[in-house]
Amino acid sequence: MKHCEAITFLISESQDRSLTLGERFRLKTHLMMCRHCRTYEQSVHQIRDMMKSYSSLDEVSSTETQRPDPRNH
Repeated sequence: MKHCEAITFLISESQDRSLTLGERFRLKTHLMMCRHCRTYEQSVHQIRDMMKSYSSLDEVSSTETQRPDPRNH
């Protein structure tokens, strides 16, 4: 279990920075054996992708609200 804590930390860190070769090796080796950490990694990726989608939708929405209304001129 303690090892899984270190691996979930690496999964989270990998979202913010490039992992070292040793870290990537530890991560991939562990993920081959541990389905719980694989599930966690998949969830982290899904959340990141949803946040990116939400962010791009928010940008489109704010751009649309900033356009002047031609009826006011």
